[in-house]
Amino acid sequence: MGTDGEERPDDGTPEVVPAKGPVPATEDGAEAETQDSAEESGDGDLVGPGNEDAGKEQPELSGRPPEAEEDEGGSEEERAFGVVGIGASAGSLESLEALLRNLRPDTGLAFVLVQHLDPRQDSLLPELAARFTTMPVITVTQSLPLEPDHLYVMPPGTTVLLVAGRLTLEPRPTRGQNMPIDLFFRSLAMECRGRAIGVILSGMGTDGALGVKAIKAEGGLTFAESDETAKHSAMPRSAIATGCIDGVFSAPEIGSEISLVGPRLQGAYSHDELERGLGGDQDLRRIIALLRGAKRVDFSLYRHTTIRRRIIRRMLLHKLHRLADYLKLLKDEPAEIDALYQDVLIRVTSFFRDPAVHEILKETVFPALLREHIPEQPVRIWVPGCATGEEAYSLAMGLLECMEQLKVYLPVQVFATDVSETALELARAGVYVENIALDVSPERLRRFFVRSGKSYVISKVVREMCIFARQDLTSDPPFSRVDLISCRNVLIYIEPPLQKRVLNVFHYALKPNGILVLGHSETTSSAGELFKVIDRKHKIFAKTSALSRVAVDFLPTLQPAASGLTTRPALVRALSETTGQTTQRDADRLVMARYAPPGVVISQDMHVVQFRGQTGDYLEPAPGEPSFNLMKMARPPLPMEIRTAVHKAQKSGEATRSNPVVLSVNGTPRTVVVEVLPLRTITQEGRDLGAPVHYVVLFEAQRASQMPTRESRNQRRHSRERPLTAEERHEVAHLKQDLAASREHMQSIIEEREAVNEELQSANEEILSSNEELQSINEELETAKEELQSTNEELTTVNEELRGRNLELTQLNNDLNNSLSSVNLPIVMLSTDLKIRRFTPMAERVLTLIPTDIGRPISDIRPKIEVVDLEARIAEVIDTMKSFEGDVRDRDGRWFSMRIRPYRTVENKIEGAVLTLVDVDASRRALEEAQEIRAYADGILALLPEPMCVLDGALRVRNTNGAFQDLFQVTADAVRGRFFYDLDGGPWRLHSTRVLLEEVLPRQVILKDHLLELELADGARQPVLLSARSIPGQGGKPAEFLLVAVRETKRRELQEQGE
Repeated sequence: MGTDGEERPDDGTPEVVPAKGPVPATEDGAEAETQDSAEESGDGDLVGPGNEDAGKEQPELSGRPPEAEEDEGGSEEERAFGVVGIGASAGSLESLEALLRNLRPDTGLAFVLVQHLDPRQDSLLPELAARFTTMPVITVTQSLPLEPDHLYVMPPGTTVLLVAGRLTLEPRPTRGQNMPIDLFFRSLAMECRGRAIGVILSGMGTDGALGVKAIKAEGGLTFAESDETAKHSAMPRSAIATGCIDGVFSAPEIGSEISLVGPRLQGAYSHDELERGLGGDQDLRRIIALLRGAKRVDFSLYRHTTIRRRIIRRMLLHKLHRLADYLKLLKDEPAEIDALYQDVLIRVTSFFRDPAVHEILKETVFPALLREHIPEQPVRIWVPGCATGEEAYSLAMGLLECMEQLKVYLPVQVFATDVSETALELARAGVYVENIALDVSPERLRRFFVRSGKSYVISKVVREMCIFARQDLTSDPPFSRVDLISCRNVLIYIEPPLQKRVLNVFHYALKPNGILVLGHSETTSSAGELFKVIDRKHKIFAKTSALSRVAVDFLPTLQPAASGLTTRPALVRALSETTGQTTQRDADRLVMARYAPPGVVISQDMHVVQFRGQTGDYLEPAPGEPSFNLMKMARPPLPMEIRTAVHKAQKSGEATRSNPVVLSVNGTPRTVVVEVLPLRTITQEGRDLGAPVHYVVLFEAQRASQMPTRESRNQRRHSRERPLTAEERHEVAHLKQDLAASREHMQSIIEEREAVNEELQSANEEILSSNEELQSINEELETAKEELQSTNEELTTVNEELRGRNLELTQLNNDLNNSLSSVNLPIVMLSTDLKIRRFTPMAERVLTLIPTDIGRPISDIRPKIEVVDLEARIAEVIDTMKSFEGDVRDRDGRWFSMRIRPYRTVENKIEGAVLTLVDVDASRRALEEAQEIRAYADGILALLPEPMCVLDGALRVRNTNGAFQDLFQVTADAVRGRFFYDLDGGPWRLHSTRVLLEEVLPRQVILKDHLLELELADGARQPVLLSARSIPGQGGKPAEFLLVAVRETKRRELQEQGE
């Protein structure tokens, strides 16, 4: 016995069924594969069954984290061969035989057969399969490693999974639905990804529908058997209905297709193949440009590894070897562009994926959100990349459960967006296969779903909470004032610059302290300052009050470039530009703080707009009213030098320096040079925008080595000293007087200019105040504009939702009208207040209704049928929810079967009644006629003197006459319905009687005077002549038998009398 309790061979080796022919050697030439962790780890755990939520006994699929996948790349390359999962059920043996007989035995693939088997019986499937193929056929045992060109068969009573390259066995679930194909296909997709192939053969039910979605989402191939060879097509049709089947073929064609694809599958996903790009980046960029032109979605910033894998998948299906050939196919066949587009966008999703995350949301996040929420305002949730809607519906269900627990009831809006219209159509319909029972608990299925045949339909309450709309997350305006965003496994498919932009969009859309939920392999590291960690394990974050560094502008829809090539590098540079500029500014700030001289930035009117460095030695606040005028703040004698230098700089537009000025700083003289630099505005293209409007004024203190010494000054002074003449002294005195007058005049001009400057400053301050007000108004308008953009997006989304619902309602109304007009029955639908809601054309004639009667109470109508208390009967049906059925007659004497049933809504609520009349006049009259005929026959039977008995097809007594009852001393009620052989203690239980009634009479129809000797209950023996006739049954009913039993003595007496 193994550790799992399964029986194994004594030597521990798996059971191998001998093949008919020689076993081919395995091929070791498969190329290695290097997985792209960012892409392939996206939904590793999402393809598991999610049984923590469902509460069933289901095997768990433990997904590897992306880091583990990256570390184990070498081991995965060593087993770089594909695995084919074959799902089969009822009537699949012939299909399996046809597939295997048309399959090459040396494809290099491993095959695993998963079939619905009776757990109580041993399976002969391995022996049968060995007759159809030369590959070794092995019954799966615990932890069995896979080998190429082998066929593995699941044993009964188990579920097989693929984990780390080995087949493992789990016990068959004892509760809930058994979906072994879905479980294996999910594990196959998680383990093999692009090297997985899923095949659905003949079978009943919907098993495998979720599994093929998982395989295709991971880049694998999927095939389904066509109706022409499938004995039972329910399982293949369910898989086809998901839209995730790549090819629908007959069973032999599937075998041939796998034989062609298998050898190429080994190298298609290798590291070297991806690096070469199957032909170069030029063709890849052209393909991206074609997608952008056709679908208005730019994939240039999506991870190229993901796109290449999807392209390779399509090339495998079309048997193409070069990317240039596939590019030509895209240009020639527009339908292939749509197929590639859908392949790139497909995501694995399921209800309550990562159950632990949903449990944390329900137990922690939702209660906190509801407690802090403003009453009567809706709780707003945004689910970008919603795919087919499972995630959005799961959040809505969890929030409803939380509100019920807290007894808090608020309106809820779940905005679910995606760029795939195909996925959105499925999400809006809200119809899912019954396999979702793997992921959804029975309680939730009963509460939030309505069973419809083999499907589950989302309940009306949950559906009305969710709004689905097409939106490109990277370019369309986001929603605003959102409480929670769940964007799981979307960021892993895009490049870091675009990730940062999307995170800034989320920061803009969320309310303060709003919640962001990401996938298990995603982080906010590219915009870490915008979000704080709430739960690191489950990737739950909260919005911070930090301002977004990247402006959230909404780009218009991208149009194809003239060259047909995607400008990916330009977009990357544009999105990365802010990061580079920020780094440069930080470095400049550090260097200037340490080495640059102190200074100020001033406007043209000498107003200080920024202080740079420590300017306290050169500037001080002026007494009186506060002012930032540089001339008032400068310490004497700096104002004169500053004014002169600024004036020169304004006039020349170039940097200027003043003469050295001696300034007393804390009693210590210091020589200072004032330098003025015009501050010009240069665009990104290097263009000068014109005259500067600001100037940088720097105060540069001269070092001792730069100043003239006292000795050098004395030497120069002594060399120049000589006696002055009287004329020179007179001229000097005159010049001094002129200088003093000039100084006084200059001082007066300065004072006048300062007065004018103060007036201008006052006017400028008023203008600045007005400008600030205008700026504030502009900011408010800008905010209002952004809010209007978001509101407009919401309105557009709601409008699309309403338009879709209107179209759906119109279609349903048309279907209903056509159905009612086609039904040749009088049907009347009534509301709870017994008012007519709708009726069929036949009801107009039978019940004398007219179109204007809609909305009138049924009591106001005088129908042609004769029924007592019709209103009371309808009301009783509505109140008791029990149907009523009875026969009524109209005024012309025609009979109808009147049926009144409760009118049930999708939510199983009673909102009225449905009255149906079925014309049974012909059958009623035929019944009456048959009853008359039977009464007539019974009368004849009673008058005949011979003992007679009528038997049904099972030889039970239907009727007897008086002579028969007198002969055997029985009553009619005592023998009616009894087995003929048991009458009167069983005298008829003779072998000869059985032969006559069961074998001879059905063939001969008539028997006459067959002598029998019966032993009566008192022991006397009675000879009887038995005659019989077979009466054929009508309408498929079995024949009846008429028996006449005459005592032999009685016959002799009659003969003697006749003689």
